[in-house]
Amino acid sequence: IFFFLSGYTLYINNNKFNNIGDVIGFYKKRLLRILPLYWVALLVFLIFYDTSSGFRSYYLEPASYYDFSLSSFIIHFAGLQTITGKFIGGMWFIGTIIAYYLVYPLIVYFSKSLRGLLAAAAVLLAIFVLLYTPLHIIKDDHVPLFISIFVGGIIANKINLFYNKDYEKYFAVLPIVLVLTLLIDIKLFDSGSFVLNESFSVIKFGFYFFFRNVLLLTVSILSF
Repeated sequence: IFFFLSGYTLYINNNKFNNIGDVIGFYKKRLLRILPLYWVALLVFLIFYDTSSGFRSYYLEPASYYDFSLSSFIIHFAGLQTITGKFIGGMWFIGTIIAYYLVYPLIVYFSKSLRGLLAAAAVLLAIFVLLYTPLHIIKDDHVPLFISIFVGGIIANKINLFYNKDYEKYFAVLPIVLVLTLLIDIKLFDSGSFVLNESFSVIKFGFYFFFRNVLLLTVSILSF
């Protein structure tokens, strides 16, 4: 739900860019807000990881999911961990949100209409899937997994989703969508019959990420 809230709140004060100066100012403001605290958290994590036995066992992912080397620390320091797909703890989140901030001005450009925003979400999802596979420029599946949730927050703000009575009738359908998507999710993705691997085609990856985006967006709206 954080990506939904991030898109929702971000659009309140950043719904228009008049020139390139506004875009640069947006990037500076975002980075200054997240990087200093992130660097402190990164340092604290590394200190506790080095001194606390069994810290890795807190996470369910395999050891290959993590990389605590000096080069990984430098990459994490720059917020570019999406290009490696290996993380220092749960720090994948910062790399993902930085990727969304980078494309945010482009999203706002298409936010003049709801159709434009929906088109932007679809195009960005397709681009991130391609960058993830087959190009392998992005090696973190979180980036294509949450982009529609981020854009969904922007759309919810733009159309005043939670305060406009015209949309109340659609909320009754959301629990049904949630149940159906959860059942399909358990059947297809959590059963072991739909495991992500490099032999997957772009279409299969696209289907996976699109479906998971629908599921997570529904959960985000219901949890708001």
